[in-house]
Amino acid sequence: MTRIDLLWWAALLLQLLAIPGALLPVLPGLVLLPLGALLWCWAVGVAVAWPVLALACALLLLGWGAALVGLAVVSGMLVSKLAQALLALCGAAGFVVLSLWGPAAAP
Repeated sequence: MTRIDLLWWAALLLQLLAIPGALLPVLPGLVLLPLGALLWCWAVGVAVAWPVLALACALLLLGWGAALVGLAVVSGMLVSKLAQALLALCGAAGFVVLSLWGPAAAP
């Protein structure tokens, strides 16, 4: 196996570990997404894989933002109307982006 093959398999393993980590709050799933994408980007080249890395980083930031909003709601703090509107706008934008360029949109 070459170095590129090892990097590719390591990236795949990180991505597979991120799936249960995104569902179970005990495991660090969101952090593993950009790390796996970074390894894959290193294996295939930045010129080819930068959109995947950017999407993984965006998902990480959106996940952290959703966790903060959820924490604010659970702890009894009121979320402002502006934060609710921004959350709805980000959810709609994510739906549009993933429906246009996500895995289900591929022919």
